[in-house]
Amino acid sequence: MGFASGFVGTVPYRARYVMSVMPLALLAFFAFGVTLAIPGALQPAFARAFGLDLAQSGAIASAFMLGILLGSLASAPLVDRWPRRPLFAAGVATCALALAGMGAAPSYALLLASALGLGAAAGSYETLLNAAVPESQPERAAPRL
Repeated sequence: MGFASGFVGTVPYRARYVMSVMPLALLAFFAFGVTLAIPGALQPAFARAFGLDLAQSGAIASAFMLGILLGSLASAPLVDRWPRRPLFAAGVATCALALAGMGAAPSYALLLASALGLGAAAGSYETLLNAAVPESQPERAAPRL
């Protein structure tokens, strides 16, 4: 393995990797922020659609936050052991399914389950991103860790 083995064309492979990871990571962090706002922003609509009182309506956001906690805790050991791309893809796909589930939920119980699933999926891919971004730029992350 020679000096040039880490280079593809004129841009070092590592730099190409960082350039491809960072826009995706920024977009994913933005999507996570939007996902955080969904239960609160849609709470009045859910309350009207399902005839919920204040406690039941608040349980939707609580289920979502509990999901984030569980997803973060469950994914942390996986992030260290499994390849990142399949984990990220699974987290994003699960977020999409859970969002669709929230939108199409015919009952309050399924709405809560979808909110829990959305939180778990968002927590898992956010945990993965928090591990992957500093690893993509170790020379910049090392002083801060």
